[in-house]
Amino acid sequence: MRLVNRLALMLGVVALCLSASFALAAKDKSKDDQAKDALKIEDLITKGDYQKAIELAGKFIEAGQVTDGLYVNLGVAHYKLKDYPKAIEAFEKAAELNPFSAQPLLYEATCYHEMGQPEKVLETMKRAVAMDPSQNEARYDLAQIYEKAGNADLAAEQYEAIYAADPGFKDTAFALGLLRFNQGQYDKAQACFEKAHELAPADEQILLALGQNELKAEKYDQAVETLKKFVEVTQNAAYKPAVLDQIAVAYEKQTKWADALAAYEQILALRPDSDKALLGKGNALIGLKKYDEALPVLKHFMEVSKNDAKKKLVAETIKQLEGAKKR
Repeated sequence: MRLVNRLALMLGVVALCLSASFALAAKDKSKDDQAKDALKIEDLITKGDYQKAIELAGKFIEAGQVTDGLYVNLGVAHYKLKDYPKAIEAFEKAAELNPFSAQPLLYEATCYHEMGQPEKVLETMKRAVAMDPSQNEARYDLAQIYEKAGNADLAAEQYEAIYAADPGFKDTAFALGLLRFNQGQYDKAQACFEKAHELAPADEQILLALGQNELKAEKYDQAVETLKKFVEVTQNAAYKPAVLDQIAVAYEKQTKWADALAAYEQILALRPDSDKALLGKGNALIGLKKYDEALPVLKHFMEVSKNDAKKKLVAETIKQLEGAKKR
């Protein structure tokens, strides 16, 4: 979850955005004095003088000169000192003073995350999204929490809300596609993966997920083209044999034995003793009725494989092929 990183990244934004709030705080001071006081607190936080920032904020509070921005800064200072209960208290005050801003609650959720209280993280994130439904970042985090907890339907609800509002938002299309894929909803997953691929055409992970989804949906021609593209562009050679195997399986499903044979040959060029590829090649040769060529391949399989169940079946096939050869 990216909550902690978000707080760290937004500290500077907080400092830039809160001056206007402080300008409304003290009616007995000039605008120049108000701005100086506000900037002094923000400057202390930026410099890492968190305790001094807390003390100065306390003087504002004692004088009744409070705003939501003051409490956000106070909460950030406490957070940086790892005093999470006091930070939460300050963020709650900020949320009370400005019920239209979800930011204090997002910071509060970060504190609960640091305290190892996932149920409080969930509760606070739900409040933030309810307060401001346009918070796509918060919705995404909430969806991730639901998904990790196994609540796929609730996760999908949040992803769908983001996708409807902004289909191009970060990783939403891919995340929703994976969720639908795992639910066996391949048509819905397809649309999401296609959108994700459109947004990030160079992303290998998305391309692979798209091809595997097409394979599951029995769109074999599409799957082959997509997976071939992955094999061409991937920088991770370790993935190639497994993906070539998926391509071969797609060909087998269509009884395209020559194409399947070519795919298995590619695997064996990378891994000569792959028992899975040897068995696939032997079966493809049998499908092509090239029995004499199939025999040595299946015998090689028998030498390298440790799968006793498959070896028993292959031994029977070899026996039949040798018997047919004698006749």
